[in-house]
Amino acid sequence: NIRAEIKQGLMHALQSGIPQVQQVIAQVIAKVFAAEVAVNGWPSLVPDLARLAATSSSSSSSSENSDIKSPPPPPPLLLGNQQQLGVVALTTLGYVCEEMKEDHSSQQDINEALTAIIASMTAQDKPELVYAAVNALKNAIHLTARNFQVAHERDMIMKMLCQAASSSDIGVRTVGFESLGLIAERFYSKLGPYMEAIYTL
Repeated sequence: NIRAEIKQGLMHALQSGIPQVQQVIAQVIAKVFAAEVAVNGWPSLVPDLARLAATSSSSSSSSENSDIKSPPPPPPLLLGNQQQLGVVALTTLGYVCEEMKEDHSSQQDINEALTAIIASMTAQDKPELVYAAVNALKNAIHLTARNFQVAHERDMIMKMLCQAASSSDIGVRTVGFESLGLIAERFYSKLGPYMEAIYTL
């Protein structure tokens, strides 16, 4: 149907390899997802973006018994180089997360998005990719209340953000500190165990 064709066309354009097009399409995809979320009209979007992001990171974060898990194997690439596709996928995930409301979003979608984002934050040799991942996580902070109730998931998020805030890349470091600020606003009561590490940044 026409809605499916539009979504397919948007995903194809997202992988066009043309940065100006990709940036606009990323925002359009997020708005379409927001319009469809009430009827679960685009259930494949977050998993597809997570798999595209995974093509750019050679390492991933995982934890047993955690809702934040290693991403599934990526699908074949369409167009564009791997790192650029990863940056675009993460940027799109950030916009999508920004549109999500925790009480009205699938926890599976939230966990899949967080998994892809955190996995990409481990690619320290790719600062552009890490910047996109940290920025996406900043846009997803409002979705992490349930994850912050689970100690090892909270530890993982805080570890990666502290790592970002101590990065030699000024862009990554800046957005890392911005993310920590948002976490302090929402989850200050949970930050006791991390204060020493934060003070040393």
